[in-house]
Amino acid sequence: MVTKSQTREDSADLPAIEPLRQRDIDGRVYTRPPEVEAEIAELSRLAKEQFVERIKADGSDERVRSESLLYFVRRPPFGGDREVHLLLFAVIRQRVLKAVPVPTRSIAGKAKKAERLIDLEIRDAVLGKFQLLLCRDREEYQERLDFFECRFNAGMFRLRSTARRDICNKAKKFAPLPHDSEAGEPSPKVEEALSCISDSFDGPKTDFLYRSRIHAAISSLPLEERRVVELFLRDIPIDSQEADTMTMVKMLGCCEKTVRNRKNRAFAKLEELLKEDNA
Repeated sequence: MVTKSQTREDSADLPAIEPLRQRDIDGRVYTRPPEVEAEIAELSRLAKEQFVERIKADGSDERVRSESLLYFVRRPPFGGDREVHLLLFAVIRQRVLKAVPVPTRSIAGKAKKAERLIDLEIRDAVLGKFQLLLCRDREEYQERLDFFECRFNAGMFRLRSTARRDICNKAKKFAPLPHDSEAGEPSPKVEEALSCISDSFDGPKTDFLYRSRIHAAISSLPLEERRVVELFLRDIPIDSQEADTMTMVKMLGCCEKTVRNRKNRAFAKLEELLKEDNA
């Protein structure tokens, strides 16, 4: 229960709750659920210290609804206090991550569990899209965010579904690159570079700076391609007829063709990066 001492003395001057602007297919303006409106009004009456305490109580019975959090992220309280706004943004970011979980899955032949690359890509895509909407909202009101102020989890489900569809469609569009397309193997130059940093390499150690440049080249690749190269360095096969063999297909959660396409693109880019390095 909030006491009088915990509320702002100038409560009479507090701004009214700002209505939403987005309209549904029938032309009606979106309205927040009554419990969300009530919580926003309650939070608006708190002094800064009590407001911050409530926002930080994310794992308790006083956990603030995501819809209410978003209201204050879009309309920073206390004159746009930077500390409060950063806290609000951090908490809403965690809510997004919780709404797009990345489960660990068993890998054949291994005791440890691991995340599928496609799940990581979907999570990153959802987080990136939501953060982009928030940034644009600071410049110009984004009506798309109004739905999240009414049904946050449903909005996250929409973003997650869209991200999954786009990522899967993108993977289908890529055709194998001409270089070594049949064998799917790196060029001799790339193969030599990768071999000297492979876990199975037992030859003489090459120059530290050279190995560092190879690691830097691999790190510059997109996540999906970098992951394939890392598995290649661990001698993980793309696919196998043996059910208990750990493969890239199983670990990345995508089809064999997609893995080969990513592998070919990665090798071609590494080829170019190594050429530039020696230029």
